[in-house]
Amino acid sequence: VRASRNRDVDQQMSQYTVGINSHLGPVEADVSHTQKQLEVNGDSFLGDTYGSSTFSPAGDYPHNLIPELKGSSTTFKLHTDYTGRFVASATVSKKTRENLENSSTAEYFSGSAGLTYIPIEKLNIFLRYSRKDMDVDNPDNPLKPSISSATDTVSMLVKYRLPVRASLRAGYTFTGISR
Repeated sequence: VRASRNRDVDQQMSQYTVGINSHLGPVEADVSHTQKQLEVNGDSFLGDTYGSSTFSPAGDYPHNLIPELKGSSTTFKLHTDYTGRFVASATVSKKTRENLENSSTAEYFSGSAGLTYIPIEKLNIFLRYSRKDMDVDNPDNPLKPSISSATDTVSMLVKYRLPVRASLRAGYTFTGISR
């Protein structure tokens, strides 16, 4: 028999961000830091009482847990002015996430760089590189451990504007993932 039951849950998500942005001559820079937390009050889990069996001892077993979470991120962005034939940009970000119920943590690093070159008015060449590192640690997980990975992506796009309100585009992307 399946049944549902009411539970009184009060969730509160709070997020705070501080940052600074500045034009430094031909370059614009932006730095920001964010703190985020999910607080759970009330019935954060359901529980059932079971008698003794071959597979488990008698007792109360919690399930459908709503965990309390917290995280932070710091991001640094830099780009040149959008004048001239070259435009360059770079972004670096570090994020951390934590599950306060089971001590699981995840750290993410991501970085990207881009270069745009406009040799003539109708021709644009875009080069992009990005890297993402994901380091996940869940020590109290009785199942399989999470997989950490690193992903590198390189892409190139060439766009040529035709005289008849259309563009001709060609691109290539390579992605390498190591786990």
